[in-house]
Amino acid sequence: MGGAAIEDALLEVPDHHLTVMPSGIIPSHPAELLGSAAMRRVLDTLRTRYDRIILDMPPVAPLADVTIAAGLADGVLLIVRAGVTPKPAIERALAGLDMAKVLGLVLNDGGGSASTYGYGTDGYVAG
Repeated sequence: MGGAAIEDALLEVPDHHLTVMPSGIIPSHPAELLGSAAMRRVLDTLRTRYDRIILDMPPVAPLADVTIAAGLADGVLLIVRAGVTPKPAIERALAGLDMAKVLGLVLNDGGGSASTYGYGTDGYVAG
């Protein structure tokens, strides 16, 4: 939105080798901002500095934000919640995306209890 230089907006998390740019104040028209030339310039600048850029977006429906941002991205990873996200919603989300950019789907909250599935003190545990 032009309120800060990129360098001033980036937060280093050195213990995790991570740099984060918080969203800041939510604009009144986020879709317009995401589709702007300024957003493309910011992403182009960040691409010269970082190996990977991840845009954490809101749910695909009912907002246009994700579809607009997907046009700027090299790839899209759709995260769906097991037992919560209905199949028609997933199909609608995929229909609105360029399938050549869809890297895959991640099933979140897939089930299983901590005693039968997870990471134990000795490594990976599956029951």
